[in-house]
Amino acid sequence: MLEKTPARLEKVRKMYTHANGNLEALDRLWKRESDQAGALVEAYWELRDIGRRIQAASGRGEKRRNTDPVARGILQRVITGRTNSPR
Repeated sequence: MLEKTPARLEKVRKMYTHANGNLEALDRLWKRESDQAGALVEAYWELRDIGRRIQAASGRGEKRRNTDPVARGILQRVITGRTNSPR
């Protein structure tokens, strides 16, 4: 889901270029998509941190599982997409 978020934000941003005066509906859509993106990032960070704590507490020095499965570039694109409001 998080991997698809940058494309969803970009799709809404492009809708602004073709808007014919219905900016209130687009503003509501942007806010909803942006809020959902923020919630996904926060949930991802929380779960990633939990995974890291479990891995550290297991007492095993080797990394058996990747506790950061989403590419850093995707997270950066989501955060950047949220901060670059189309209006």
